[in-house]
Amino acid sequence: MNDSLLLVVINLAEAEVPVETDVTLVVGGFLISGSVVSAKKYFMHNAVSAMAGMMEQVKTEAARRENNRPETIKRSYIHLKDARYYAPGQNPIPSNTGVFCRISLDAIAGFSFGRLSVGIANATLARINCR
Repeated sequence: MNDSLLLVVINLAEAEVPVETDVTLVVGGFLISGSVVSAKKYFMHNAVSAMAGMMEQVKTEAARRENNRPETIKRSYIHLKDARYYAPGQNPIPSNTGVFCRISLDAIAGFSFGRLSVGIANATLARINCR
């Protein structure tokens, strides 16, 4: 999804003084609700992610130096913390706590601001699946 408003939210999370915004995304028939965080925060939440993040940073810096131009950041992913997945008629996954997740912007069909609760999520999914 190439939505300038969603990119603003991502850029706010990536700022020097980050602003985490609650969003609900429509992705492949699921609703995913959580707080937008920086890629750095996402990558630092566990060792495997941290290693992948460092490798991605090295590749980006090498490409920038090779082209000898100022860094221009093209956002391809959104990162969420405390994310929960909602499917029609089901309890949220995970049911006890949220998780960190990384979602391709191309996979997002729509979004809204705020987090879902179980009752709201089921009603929203029912409307989406009726279309």
